[in-house]
Amino acid sequence: MEKKMKYGNFSLWDWRPWAIMLAIMALTFWLYLGYGYAQVMAGDSNNLAPISKALLGFISVETINRYLIFLILVFLATILIIVWLIVKAINSVINRRSAKGVIDDLLWQIPTRTDEEIIDYCRRLGIEITPNSAVIDPAILRGSSVEALAQITAWLLYFSYAEIELLLRRGEYTAFHCLADLLLANWPSEDTESFVKILGQHKEYLGRAFEAAWRRRDLELQVSQLEAEIEQCRQNELNAAQISSTVPEISSRFKDYDELISGKSAIVKWIKRQVGRISFGRWKK
Repeated sequence: MEKKMKYGNFSLWDWRPWAIMLAIMALTFWLYLGYGYAQVMAGDSNNLAPISKALLGFISVETINRYLIFLILVFLATILIIVWLIVKAINSVINRRSAKGVIDDLLWQIPTRTDEEIIDYCRRLGIEITPNSAVIDPAILRGSSVEALAQITAWLLYFSYAEIELLLRRGEYTAFHCLADLLLANWPSEDTESFVKILGQHKEYLGRAFEAAWRRRDLELQVSQLEAEIEQCRQNELNAAQISSTVPEISSRFKDYDELISGKSAIVKWIKRQVGRISFGRWKK
């Protein structure tokens, strides 16, 4: 089964890439319009680029002259927006890299504290594992290293393992399955495999148990997707069977065929067709 495609850290719901794209499109619009306007004012209107010619056909030179100051202000505002977005994007990258170092330092240092403090500090970071659930803040999933997150997860799973084992023996949903769902939805399989390996280095039985849960959930999700595809195919089959294969043109041709076979005159039928095409004394095309 093909895995869900990843696009790095890009998300369709992130407004910043769309804002940058729209700002660049707006800048391109102003550049083509401005360059075409300058050519027209210089008397070189014959060499206009196709885009500039189209824009000037939509926004006349007279309109530009009338609102020139306003258009210049809008152009400058577009430039300021693009600069602001670029600075914000650069600042975001710097902050993300700095945050990753800080997050990793915290995740490495937390296990040196007492058990109660480990649980409390992890909860403050948005990491909480109970016998049947696992919650990890998306910022931690994106900003931490696999090694640091695997270590702190091993500690939290260890604290709840007695209850987790009871749930496993009953065949119920556990923190392992919840964690597997979380990583399957957010990480590529290579990172999850590294996570399993590192988890096993800290607690081998935890690594084996989580790997089994991860493989199981991966297969179950694939089965669910296949079942949905099978149901869609079944619906398509039913819809295809309900579509009539009788084409009206074929029915009319069979009617002609039946009339000819029954002995009706072909000449009479031809005359009727020609008369039917006459409209207001003219032949229809």
